[in-house]
Amino acid sequence: MSNNIFNTGVAGAVGPSAQASNVTINQNYGTMFSGIDMLTLAPQLDKLKENLITEAKSTEQLLAVAAISGACDAAKSNQPSVVGEKLKGLGNWVLDAATKIGCTVAAEAIKKASGF
Repeated sequence: MSNNIFNTGVAGAVGPSAQASNVTINQNYGTMFSGIDMLTLAPQLDKLKENLITEAKSTEQLLAVAAISGACDAAKSNQPSVVGEKLKGLGNWVLDAATKIGCTVAAEAIKKASGF
């Protein structure tokens, strides 16, 4: 019996000896964000950005702030696919901050985009 546990977002192959070739994976953030109102998300992303600007120290953190700013602009323009591209892979630092300051819609969008 195997003791392997795999928690993945999008994956072409997972597990011991897994292989994938000639695979195309398309993510549709429009359907991924169903139930998330872009007009509610935008001000929360703006609040999150303002909060993180004061804490960002590393290059990675500054890039995350820039991504949040881009996602905020996209949310204001009702472009969920762009929001998803900007938010994916931001990591726990951003997710923890969103949760801490009460930006629940932003936290949910980050989780969905990043596969948490």
